[in-house]
Amino acid sequence: MYSFVCSPAYVLIVGRLEPLKAPDIFVLDIPLVLRELRTKFLIVRSGSMKDCFRRLADKLVVSTHVDFRENLSYDDLARTVSRASAVVTPGNAVYTLLGAGAACKPFATVRSSWNEGALGDAALYVEPNDVSGIADGIVKILMDIGFAGNLGQRACDFVERNRDSRVI
Repeated sequence: MYSFVCSPAYVLIVGRLEPLKAPDIFVLDIPLVLRELRTKFLIVRSGSMKDCFRRLADKLVVSTHVDFRENLSYDDLARTVSRASAVVTPGNAVYTLLGAGAACKPFATVRSSWNEGALGDAALYVEPNDVSGIADGIVKILMDIGFAGNLGQRACDFVERNRDSRVI
């Protein structure tokens, strides 16, 4: 059985910084989460909107809580996911959901046929573009160890039962 220890290491978003992935929602969540607890936020990958999100983090005065990384090796990315306290996917992110699910990570993500098809009921779902809903989900995951552990375990079990781990 997976044992979840919720140390607020960092909240992670992995994926292209493109409108389809809604990374702006993630950046807008940061000040809302920081009102409730102190943690770090990690954005991994690059894309056409990377500089826009750096500027948004500066404008929201949260850049000291945000780290941007890109060009991680496969092994470094796997280690980064495994160390995250929570994974957030504010847009369509099937591969991120599957990979983090295989690592037994709890998620806050948006309702979409893609995301729900990837993990069934093993994620905390909110409506698309719901900034406060995602922020509330992050806070719930970080503050409720039992909930986070259960969510991570369900994700892990779902991936083991329904997905080919060699592909993930």
